[in-house]
Amino acid sequence: MTTIPNPDSWADVITIVIVTLIVAGPTWIAARTKRQIGEVHEQVRVVREQVVNGHTSPMRSDLDGMKTDLSDARAALSNLRDEVRGGFASLRADLAEERSARRDGDMSLHEEIHDRHPAESERTARQAGDQGLRKDLDAHLDDGTAHETR
Repeated sequence: MTTIPNPDSWADVITIVIVTLIVAGPTWIAARTKRQIGEVHEQVRVVREQVVNGHTSPMRSDLDGMKTDLSDARAALSNLRDEVRGGFASLRADLAEERSARRDGDMSLHEEIHDRHPAESERTARQAGDQGLRKDLDAHLDDGTAHETR
């Protein structure tokens, strides 16, 4: 059995302290390293839980799938936009054609009325001119009244 050392001098005390540090130092370093490894292990477990989180496929393949889906959606949206633009262009052309046909019909109807009833068309033109003169006169009178009140 070993006996407890009995230091007789300061050199014995320093030797005991050095031997204690030599034994305790690696133990302390090992304990500190084990604690740090435990902290890293806990962080990895949290990250893994966030990444895996019940998924059956890796997150990278899920993201790649989303990227592919997004590209497909962009292409579909582009096709839809082109289709809508084509529809509007067709609608504009149809409206222009309708206006042209209506204008031609109006001109044809006006000519037919004028051919059948020349006096009626002159009277209609005179009435339109009379109404234009009335509007001008009313505007002039309103303008004159405004000058008087100033």
